[in-house]
This record gives sequence, structure tokens and C-alpha cells, in this order.
Amino acid sequence: MRGHEDEGRTVAGRPARRPPGGKALARLVQQLAGVGLVGEAQATAAQALPEADEATVRRLVAGAAGLAEDDLGGADEERLERLGAE
Repeated sequence: MRGHEDEGRTVAGRPARRPPGGKALARLVQQLAGVGLVGEAQATAAQALPEADEATVRRLVAGAAGLAEDDLGGADEERLERLGAE
């Protein structure tokens, strides 16, 4: 029996692909923030979560990067300098 699109399945009966979110979004944000691309991580999170306010996005990125929220301002330059030195 074939599935229905309105039930979250494709016509072939396979589960429909969901847009990136949840674990995939967290992993992407963590990877970006982990290599010093905090600005890009914030932009990615803001785009993926349009209903989230700026403070929520900053907390998400800070948590993924393992930083205090106050550290986000200078994190890009500091981390890039450390990566360049290695």
C-alpha cells in the first residue's frame, strides 16, 4: 500500500525528508563555531530558526561552541588567530 504525502510520507511510502533541524542543525552550528566561525554559526542558526530571537540564537551558538555568551563578540578573531598559529 502506498503512503500519502499528507501523512509525512512520499508517494513511494518512504518517510519524507525533513528540513535540516534538531541534531543536524546542532552539529552544523557546533562545527562552524568549533573552528572559529561564530558569525557564520549565528547566521546559520538564525536562518534555520526564523522564529527565534537574537538572544536565543546567541545562547544556542554559545552552547555549541562551549563559550560563555559574553565571549561571542571577540571569539571569531581570537579563534582564527589560534588556528593560524597551529
